[in-house]
Amino acid sequence: MKTFICLLASIIILSTSVVADSYSGGNGTPGTPYQISNTKDLMVLSTSQYDWDKHYVLTENIIFDTDPAKVDWNNNGKVGDKKDKLGFTPIGTGKRTKFTGTFDGNGFTIGNLYINRPRKDRMGLFAKVDHSIIKNVLLLGVIVKGKKHVGGLTGTSIT
Repeated sequence: MKTFICLLASIIILSTSVVADSYSGGNGTPGTPYQISNTKDLMVLSTSQYDWDKHYVLTENIIFDTDPAKVDWNNNGKVGDKKDKLGFTPIGTGKRTKFTGTFDGNGFTIGNLYINRPRKDRMGLFAKVDHSIIKNVLLLGVIVKGKKHVGGLTGTSIT
């Protein structure tokens, strides 16, 4: 039993440090939000559902290439594979999860965001938000294709 508890504690500590190293800084608290300073940080947030209740701040403009075919949208190191054709994975797309944290754009811009999921509901930079705060962010040159509840910033918002 002691070995299991030590192993479990090691896994928790290791997984916490992996998440913390995934962003450009911060620890996800209101006083020290995770820092989003590049496209990779934003893509990590989009696929990290266990972080969707945390706090974030943009520290730079996030501008994707104007040609969506030149972007590695799934962040796997290969541009142009099958999943890249879907574009950005919206934040808060889990079946039972949604974004409940805060996202302060800090006056910065997210540009050329591309989402191509015409058969999916709730598409936007944030797919589903619930009692969250999203503020001070400018979206520029955004293309979002979805089925129902589609928007540039959010697909569905519960307040």
